[in-house]
Amino acid sequence: MPDYEIEIGHHRLSLGSKVDSPVENAPAADSGDRWDLAPGIYSVDGLVNALDLLFEAVVRQLGDAADRESLLDGLEASISTGGSESVLPLDVFTFADAARQEITEQARRIGAALVNRARRANSQRRGERLAGTGQLEALIIRSPCEGYQWTGPVIRQLMGPAGGRNVMQLYNEWLHQFVLLRDSLLPFTNWEQVPLVIGRRAADSGMRMIEGLRERFVAKLLTQRLAHAAIVELAQGLFTGGSPAGAAYGFQTAFGLALPALLGSSLERAPRYLLTWHSAQFIPVEADEVVSLLPLYADYLGAIGHDGTTSSLVGPILGKVSGTFVVSSRTTAGATVQLQLTSGKGSFTSDLGQVLRGHRFLYLPSRGALQRTGVAQARQVHACSAVLQSDLLLQATSGVHVVGASGDPLVALALLGKILPENIVLRLGEEWGAVNGTGKSYGGQFVIDMDLAV
Repeated sequence: MPDYEIEIGHHRLSLGSKVDSPVENAPAADSGDRWDLAPGIYSVDGLVNALDLLFEAVVRQLGDAADRESLLDGLEASISTGGSESVLPLDVFTFADAARQEITEQARRIGAALVNRARRANSQRRGERLAGTGQLEALIIRSPCEGYQWTGPVIRQLMGPAGGRNVMQLYNEWLHQFVLLRDSLLPFTNWEQVPLVIGRRAADSGMRMIEGLRERFVAKLLTQRLAHAAIVELAQGLFTGGSPAGAAYGFQTAFGLALPALLGSSLERAPRYLLTWHSAQFIPVEADEVVSLLPLYADYLGAIGHDGTTSSLVGPILGKVSGTFVVSSRTTAGATVQLQLTSGKGSFTSDLGQVLRGHRFLYLPSRGALQRTGVAQARQVHACSAVLQSDLLLQATSGVHVVGASGDPLVALALLGKILPENIVLRLGEEWGAVNGTGKSYGGQFVIDMDLAV
């Protein structure tokens, strides 16, 4: 199989072998009169097309009273992020943390796209292709009430003379499947590329296998700051239905690899908390196996080593580097991965989990930031190679400590894996006054300077 590569600056790093997208054959509906999704591997569009069977059954059972457009408008009202019918009314909140800001924007974007796909699927009569008229008119379902607020036109149709208990449950299930689909895709920047594995289950129909995780996730989303581990838990639940081991930052399945969106993007613009799906197999797995990717340090405060305030760290000039990802350990709990840099001065490794953790807590100076009052602190410069050689995380209890990265984002990533992620600032040419005014006011500050040669 060919290599699957991502770009980091001018470097191309392999994430293992490319995995072909699972072949999706549109499954025929069960010939019985009760609904479930046929087991298989669906694309997002494939699942939307399959769900159109439920919608078409609603239309057929309402008969002449059916108004397709207003029924589809009801879906739009339910999975929007604002309005009285919204299932997840995130627009009423003003979140200060990056995680919930990113998830809110995802909910808006994915919800709108799914509505468009649902309209297109029904305009193409996808449900009719999966089931004949007789089956659609006879289809029954038991769909527990989810307490969704329907729009006025939907209420008049479903609870009017042509409506009834079964048609209400069919519409309820159709809405609920879309809510579950939207929310299960929230962790992924490239959500359209995520394969959806539907198995045969006695209790759960369609996307309901994610219900428990989705409820826990929404409770955290609405009541507290959202940890990265909670986002990974929801994403991994698509493939396991359960929770990952420990504070995973990504995972490997037989269908592909989920990693934080930073990898393959830029330090300054990448989302801090979202994942990107890669059709790659970096770690060999069995067909139904899911391997959690775990940070080397579960508690990074227990891995603090050298105090960078004692003296300048000296070492040779790093020079030109190349990089690779290496699996450093694998147990039943999961796997740890290292980012390995190689130059003429030797090899240096950083735990990938710590690199990504460092990015989540990285400060970016605003060009309009003002220098803090008081005397500007002298800057202590450390050799990049010396920082990368450290076995434990560097900390700075006082002062400003500068490490150059020569404009190479791969070097900057490796440095993030070597410094305590408490007060790290990435300098991209900003004035030092703005850098000084960024981050925490107490303790020391580490600055990764992209303009400074290594």
